[in-house]
Amino acid sequence: MHVAQSLQPERRLQRAAEPHAGGPAGVPSVTLNGFRDASSAPQGSASGVGGLAVPGRHAARDGLGNGVSMASSGLSLSAAWAGNCSASSSPGRRMASCPACPDASSGLYPRVYEIWPRVGGRNRFLCWGRCITGPRIDLWYNVCAWSFIVGPSAFYFVVCSPYLWREVSPYLPILTALVLISTIVFLLLTSCSDPGIIPRHSLQNLIVGLDEEVAQVTGVPPPSVDLETSEPVCELTEEQERQGCRWCQSCKVVRPARSSHCRDCDNCVLTFDHHCPFVNNCVGQRNYAFFSAFLVSTMCLGFAVVSGIAIWASHLGKHQEHEGVGRVWLWFILVALGVPLAVLLLGVLGLSVFHTFLVCRGRTTREALTGRVSIAGRTLCTLRGRSLIHARSR
Repeated sequence: MHVAQSLQPERRLQRAAEPHAGGPAGVPSVTLNGFRDASSAPQGSASGVGGLAVPGRHAARDGLGNGVSMASSGLSLSAAWAGNCSASSSPGRRMASCPACPDASSGLYPRVYEIWPRVGGRNRFLCWGRCITGPRIDLWYNVCAWSFIVGPSAFYFVVCSPYLWREVSPYLPILTALVLISTIVFLLLTSCSDPGIIPRHSLQNLIVGLDEEVAQVTGVPPPSVDLETSEPVCELTEEQERQGCRWCQSCKVVRPARSSHCRDCDNCVLTFDHHCPFVNNCVGQRNYAFFSAFLVSTMCLGFAVVSGIAIWASHLGKHQEHEGVGRVWLWFILVALGVPLAVLLLGVLGLSVFHTFLVCRGRTTREALTGRVSIAGRTLCTLRGRSLIHARSR
């Protein structure tokens, strides 16, 4: 993250450029309402994040004259955690004993994805913070989706494709393989990409300039912070409410129009469409295009697999020496594979038609189901924008 520029007077942090007692040299500690650490601050002076004190931004408007001038300085995630851990550090105690402190050997502070359970929702990070997916409650739905894709496809390529390659055309298995690859790729992109999560207030406090970046992307200024409790205060204007902005009590942020709080992931998502347990992720501004491509690819894959199995089964029924055994085998195949494939095709076809209708009307799934539309606009052909999580920042 880049060092933040000077904040507006009513949004600035009170910070002290004192060296951290237990951390590396040159790392500043954080002043909470004029106190060096949480132990000397009055009760309620800092908001808690996972049991650790978090430095808050204090509004300059306190009713005294023209306000209190606040100083702005570069505060990194490392410095914030250093200030949080200074109160719990005792003489002779190793910094590595606290999960937020740097390792004694490397001196590195934790990344955002490592402390996400304290400052984020229920999403899980994979590949050391490079991928993000949904909560564990969607595991079996996701397994079901993969089974419907991999199972019939495996039967097609192992049993049917040799005959189709020799007797029909080699292009049929090749095209089916390409469609299968595209389906898997778009499923992984939908499942493992940030749908457009709006960082919580507690996370915005820990990363320099994140509040301004969120304000720039959402078009909503950062909320003011109460001087006594260090809690953000909702100050929505009538114009913002007419535009569809809402205050989220869980994330302590102002949601822009078309955004919503996902109860499954426990995060606010930009241009929230819906939470899909089968892809184990929310579908929002940054992965809606991947989700739409996944639906189209899955529909094409289903038709290709059904067509190939039907051609192979027709050949098997005509050339089976023992007709009784052949018909039993064919009926078993039709029941074991035909029913799941029929359900898959009907479901995907219905979803594809529904989302095509939504794209043409400029609506999201949530807007179509609830009937609450603040502003209309494109949902598919829009810029994804950059991720606001910065999972690998320190």
